[in-house]
Amino acid sequence: MGELRMTPARLALLRAVADSQIVFYPGWGGRGDRSAHQGVHGKTVTAAVMELYRAGLVARRGPGRSFYETRLWYPTDAGRAILDGAS
Repeated sequence: MGELRMTPARLALLRAVADSQIVFYPGWGGRGDRSAHQGVHGKTVTAAVMELYRAGLVARRGPGRSFYETRLWYPTDAGRAILDGAS
C-alpha cells in the first residue's frame, strides 16, 4: 500500500466507486483492453482507479459465474475511512 495524496478528483472517483458507478470490463465484446469505466458507456478511468487500487483504497469484486462478466470496484476499509473523514 502506498501513500496517495487525495486530490478533489481522486476523492470524487473514490465516491463514484462507493456509489457503484465504476465498472470493470475484463476484456470482451470489443472492450479487450481490461478497462474501468465510469458508467456503462462512460469515461475511461482505468489509470485513476489503478492509482487508488495500488494505494489500497479500492478493490475489484472477483469473477462471478464467468471470467468475462463485468465487475464493480468497491472501497476497502481504508477507502471508506477517507470517505467518512471527508463527509
